[in-house]
Amino acid sequence: MIRPLSDLAVIVPIGYGESHLTGLIYQLKELPVESVLILVFSRKNQSSPEPEERMFDGLANEILHHDISRFELDSDKIIPALDILDDRRVIIIESPPGRAAAMNIGSKYTDKSFLWFLHADSRFTPDTVLLLEQSLNNDPEKMWFFRLTFMDGRGSRLVQINQHVARIRSESWGIPFGDQGFCLKRELFFKAGRFPENIKMGEDHIFLWKVKHAGIPVKCTGAELLTSARKYHIHGWLNITLKYQYIWIKQAIPQYISLLRKRFTS
Repeated sequence: MIRPLSDLAVIVPIGYGESHLTGLIYQLKELPVESVLILVFSRKNQSSPEPEERMFDGLANEILHHDISRFELDSDKIIPALDILDDRRVIIIESPPGRAAAMNIGSKYTDKSFLWFLHADSRFTPDTVLLLEQSLNNDPEKMWFFRLTFMDGRGSRLVQINQHVARIRSESWGIPFGDQGFCLKRELFFKAGRFPENIKMGEDHIFLWKVKHAGIPVKCTGAELLTSARKYHIHGWLNITLKYQYIWIKQAIPQYISLLRKRFTS
């Protein structure tokens, strides 16, 4: 029997100029060598003369500097990090702008049974990989997510409030967001209908509701997944908090009503 993590593709959407990728690449060494890393780099604008998608597929230690230098990333840090992955397969994809488009495109370039969607600033704790494998072994028909923890917000009481509220929202109400590391079978991902590419924000939230509408259970692994609180520091805690709360509640209400109607009429 193949271990779930050996049959896993890690898909990481990377925005233009992203600078927080290196730490995650180093941690992916914890995964079995048979797993695949798919890095999807978004172009700066839709009017780029480049083709819609461009793909480089090879071993980590064979990837050349010019493959990623066009994306304004620090190749002097990323290339050594990729070299740490030795002979693991890495797929680099160039995609149109947008996180949803990047994740959807990444899912097309693998035949692995499980997809794990991570952000460039995601970081593991000692239990992250272990509990993910246990969860996939115990019930591969669920979509799994992780407990949200801000790695650079431990000293901020305001950010701690956001972390606490996020855990209630996700673990008690069953509404996790994309920075909590969605992991599910590839066939379930396509059954749910993939990430919506026609909205500007909240594609992860709407995808969650598509998963629920498809009858796919959603559950927390019990492990923490670290993420950055940089958006709160850069744009202001109150501004980001109010903005995100407004968007997700506005999106959730019609989805919840629709789900209730579906359950009562079926």
